[in-house]
Parts: sequence; structure tokens; C-alpha cells
Amino acid sequence: MADGQAKVRKKAFYGRDVAQKKRFLSAALGVQHQDCLIWPYTVLDTGYGFFHENRRRVTAHRYVCEAAHGPSNGLYATHKCGVKRCVNPAHLEWGTPKKNALDKAAHGTQPHGEQHCCAVLTESEVLEACRRFKRGERAPQIAKALGHKRQTISAIVHGRNWKRLTSEVLNG
Repeated sequence: MADGQAKVRKKAFYGRDVAQKKRFLSAALGVQHQDCLIWPYTVLDTGYGFFHENRRRVTAHRYVCEAAHGPSNGLYATHKCGVKRCVNPAHLEWGTPKKNALDKAAHGTQPHGEQHCCAVLTESEVLEACRRFKRGERAPQIAKALGHKRQTISAIVHGRNWKRLTSEVLNG
């Protein structure tokens, strides 16, 4: 019986938590100032605020953008301010993936190098691979020596990945 009561209490807390976050978001829709309105609750690893609704993860900025500007129609909720936790409707708008990428580049919020979620090498490993390639070693030998896949090293030394870091070493 105690277990059942614990589950009910946990569920009730979860419900209040969502209700509190929705009240904050409703208030955000009425904001008239131009300052960023920072999401004060749970944040994803990517830096965006979120909550769960009907067992579905909802990002706070998308929720506000949809409430303020209508349905997304397949577009991204982009931040004019570049602050991922901002939920001020005046700072949000629907945009294409290309516009979102350009915004991230302009705001400096696009992760590069080791900060990118898919990075498997460190900057020092990338530079070492480039130096070895410039000295005449081939990608398969470099990959084996560094303990990475040949395709990964090949993409680096042929300028398809890590361009910001490798162009000077390979072309200089």
C-alpha cells in the first residue's frame, strides 16, 4: 500500500510541476519588454528548456513560438537573440533549417570541434592526423595508429570535416 501511495504522490507532484511551468509559459506570452525571458526550469543537454506533457517532451521555446506565432508547418523555432533558454515571444520566430543554421553561426551558438555532439576525436588528435598526412602517411595507417576509423581520418585529411582547424595545417 505504501508503494501505491508513493506513486500517487509522485504523480501529483509531476502534475503540479507541469502546471507551474505552463503558468510561467502563459505569463511569457503576455511579456511586453524586449529583454530575454530566461526559462528557469529543467534544461536539456543542448541548453533548451523543456517540460513533459502527456508523456511527450516539449521544448519551452517551441511551445511559446507556436502559441504566439501559430503552427510551425515543419519550420524551426529560431531565436533572434541567440539565447537558447529565452522564451520571450518577441525573440522567437519560425524559420527554415538554413536560417536556423545561419542564426547559430551569427550568434556563435553552433558547436564546433570537440563541443559538437558527434565529435569522436580531440583537437590534438585531429592536428596529429593532419601532420602525419602531410608527412606522407596514408589515412588507413593514421587511423590504425590513432585508434579511429579510416573513414573518419580520411574525411579530416581531405578537408571534409574539422575544416576550421585543419585548413592551416594541410594547406599551409
